Amino acid sequence: MRCHHHPPHPQSGPVNVAKHLRRGKAALDQLIEWADSNAANDSRNEATTRLHLIDTLLMDILHWPKAGIKAEVQAGTDREEEPDASPIEGKKGLNKGLTQGMLAAAASRRPIVLLGDVGVGKTTFIQRLVHVEAEDLFDKALSLYIDFGASPTLTQIDSHVIEESIRQLREDYDTDIEDASFVEAVHHGALNRFERGVAGRLKEIDPLAYEKERINFLRRAVEDRAGHPRASLEHLRSSRRRQLVIFLDNIDQRSSEDQEQVFLIANEIAQTWLATVFVTLRPETFYRSSRRGTLSGYQARVFTIAPPRADVIPQRRVDFALGQLLQLSGRSQEP
Repeated sequence: MRCHHHPPHPQSGPVNVAKHLRRGKAALDQLIEWADSNAANDSRNEATTRLHLIDTLLMDILHWPKAGIKAEVQAGTDREEEPDASPIEGKKGLNKGLTQGMLAAAASRRPIVLLGDVGVGKTTFIQRLVHVEAEDLFDKALSLYIDFGASPTLTQIDSHVIEESIRQLREDYDTDIEDASFVEAVHHGALNRFERGVAGRLKEIDPLAYEKERINFLRRAVEDRAGHPRASLEHLRSSRRRQLVIFLDNIDQRSSEDQEQVFLIANEIAQTWLATVFVTLRPETFYRSSRRGTLSGYQARVFTIAPPRADVIPQRRVDFALGQLLQLSGRSQEP
C-alpha cells in the first residue's frame, strides 16, 4: 500500500476559514479517536479503507485534489484475487498457525513464506521468533540462517545457500561435513554397497588399491555440492533427533527474478532436505508471480508481516492536518 508521506498542497483560492475550522475540528476528533483505538489489528484492506476515509475527510477540509486518495483506493481493489495469507500476529500475539505450521512443514514439504515490504521488520521478526517466541522449539532444532543481504554482489544464489549452510554447521554446530570420519558415517550405506561391488574385491587381493578406490569414492561424494550437504543434514537430523529449520532472508532486497529463484530453492529444499524452510519475499513479487509467473504452480503456507502499527500513518495525516488548520487559524486572525 502506498502512502502519501507528503500530501499534496491544499488548492489555492478563497477559504471560509471559520467554516473549515469547525468542520476540521469535528473530523479530526473522529480521526484522533480512531488513531487511539485498536486500528493496529485491522486487516490490510480495513486499514486501506480507513486511510481512504481519512484522505477523503482531509480533501474536504483542506480542498485537496481528489488524486490524493487514488493510490489507497487502487491498493484496496488490486488484491481481490490474491492467494490466502494469514497475519503473522494478531490480538493474542503470534499466530498459532505459524508454530503448528513449523512442525508440519517438513512433513508437507512446502516452504513457509513470510511476506512484507523492504524494511518492515521481517529479519527482526525471525530473530524474535528464534530467541523469544519459539525459543524452546529452536533449542531442539538445527537452525540455519542464510542472509542474502550480506552479499550484494552475489551471483550464484544456489551455491551461496550450500556454502553458507556448510559454514554455519562447522562454526555454529561444530560439525565439519568434510571431516573424513563424518563423511564415512554419512555415506555408510553407500560404502557398504561399494564394498559388495566389483571394486570391493580388491580388499583381499590388493588392499592399497582398494583403499585408494574407497578414498576416491568418498571424495566424489563430498564433491557433490548438492547431494553431500543434503545427506549430511539428513544424517544429523536422524542421529541427533533434531528438526532442521532453514531461513532464507533478505532476498527481498534483490530483483523479482532473484526472489523467484530463491522461492524455487526453498521449495526444493523443503522437498528434498525434509526441512522446515522459511523464505521472505516482497508482497508484490509473490502475488504477481503466484497469479501468472514462476510461483503459479506452487502452494505454500503464507504469512504476512505488517508494517509498524497501522495507526502510525493515519496519525501522520492527523498531525499534518492539524498544522494546516493552525495555519488557517493564524491567517484568519491577521489584520
